[in-house]
Amino acid sequence: MIIHDYKLIFVHIPRTGGGSVQHALINSLGEQGNYIMNTRHATLQQIIHTSNQDVSDYKVVTFVRDPWKRAVSGLINSPGHTDMKSFLTEPPMPQIDYLSGSHPDFIGRFEDIQHDFDHLCQDVLGIDKIKLPHHNKSDYEHKYFLEWLTGPDKLMIDDIYQPDIQTFNYEFSMFPEEADPTIYCCINGCGED
Repeated sequence: MIIHDYKLIFVHIPRTGGGSVQHALINSLGEQGNYIMNTRHATLQQIIHTSNQDVSDYKVVTFVRDPWKRAVSGLINSPGHTDMKSFLTEPPMPQIDYLSGSHPDFIGRFEDIQHDFDHLCQDVLGIDKIKLPHHNKSDYEHKYFLEWLTGPDKLMIDDIYQPDIQTFNYEFSMFPEEADPTIYCCINGCGED
C-alpha cells in the first residue's frame, strides 16, 4: 500500500498482521491518505511499479513474524494442505524477499504488533496511536503451535527461511513464553514412520 500524503509505502508480507495494519491505517487516515491499494502481498519493487509518482523519498515500513509460527499460520490457512511437509513443497516466499534488498525505515514485529504499530503511528507517521483490529486470525492458539511441527518440519523451515531467521534475529523456542512447558509435541520427530 502506498499512502502518498504521508510519503509511506507499507509492504504487506503474508501472515504478519498486515491486514490489521492496513485496515487500521485506512480507517484512521480516511480519505486524506491518497492511497494506492492494489498491493496486498506484493514485493516492494512491485509496489513501486504500481505508482505513477516518484516514491524514492518515501519511507518503507513492514511487519515480520517468527518464521516457524508464520509457517504454521500459513499451513492452517492454506486449503488443500494437511501437514507441514506438503505445505512446504511450495513454501511461501521468505519475508526478506518482499523487501527486494532494501533497508526499510521501520520493521515491526508481529510478536509485539500493537507496541510496534504505536511506534509507527507516533514516530513515523506523526499521528495518534490506533488500536489494531484483528483480521485474518489463524484458528490455533500460539501456545500450541508446536503441535503442528515435527522435527523434520522444523528443519525444513530452518533451511527455507534461514535468511529471515538471520536478518530479523529470530530464534526457535520450543516453549514460547506463554506456552505450558508440560505440553510436548513431536519436535524430535516422534511418530514419524
